[in-house]
Amino acid sequence: MKPAAFLLAAPKFVRLSGPSSAPLRATFILVVTTTACSPSGAPASAGLPGLVEQCAAAVRIAFVQDKSQSARNDVYQLRPDELRETAGLLIRCGGELAIGTVGEHSGEPLTRWPVDSPVPPPTPPDEDQTPITFALDEDAYRTDLAAWQADEDRRVRNARASFDEFLSRVAAVLAQRPDQPVTPLWTALTRADSFLAEPEVARIRSHRYLVLSSDGRNNVGTPEPLTSGAQLFISNGRRAVNALDGLDFIVVENPASAFRHIIDLEKSDADEQAR
Repeated sequence: MKPAAFLLAAPKFVRLSGPSSAPLRATFILVVTTTACSPSGAPASAGLPGLVEQCAAAVRIAFVQDKSQSARNDVYQLRPDELRETAGLLIRCGGELAIGTVGEHSGEPLTRWPVDSPVPPPTPPDEDQTPITFALDEDAYRTDLAAWQADEDRRVRNARASFDEFLSRVAAVLAQRPDQPVTPLWTALTRADSFLAEPEVARIRSHRYLVLSSDGRNNVGTPEPLTSGAQLFISNGRRAVNALDGLDFIVVENPASAFRHIIDLEKSDADEQAR
């Protein structure tokens, strides 16, 4: 903050020598230069709480687990607790996670977990102003910041509680054995893609990912176009694509690797945006 000068003026009467001299009034001016400081002596803006961790956008992820008989040997079966790290990303940035399966239940609605996006914190006061104005603005800022922090803490608590409830629902979905006789791969993928293509009202479009743990086999229906524009990850032990040949995708060893890659991508995007 730039120093500011105050002029303190005080009148003083001075009598000159001589019997008839009238008192003259002189004004002595004291110039005081100050910088607004906190009680500790540091600049008033020092030590203020930092901003929430930067996010480039909200994140929407669809995960599809193959439960057909052909997935018994080479397709990793995700455990519910392996979603926790991904949940941390969504709690921080907002978005939604949806889980579906390839098998007898492919036509059923996805199990979904929406997360409210964080609201940006209030803007700190401009330090390029007079100390009095800055002090007033800083008091208002601290009040707004405390209210924002309380709202943010409440949002995070609610998101964590709703994730625990989501895990209890999705555990039954992921616990299905990979022994189902039908493999409606495209039915499952189209449903997941429809979720990711849903319209949004946010100013910045969410980042979208589709993670498929499958050998890529299909014995029901025919291929359909995926229109959401989501980044596709495919996980299986043999790097097999089968019916998925022709799609643009990233192959990973297991779905947890895909989730870690998504987290790294989002951090990289946020760092780039913050520069």
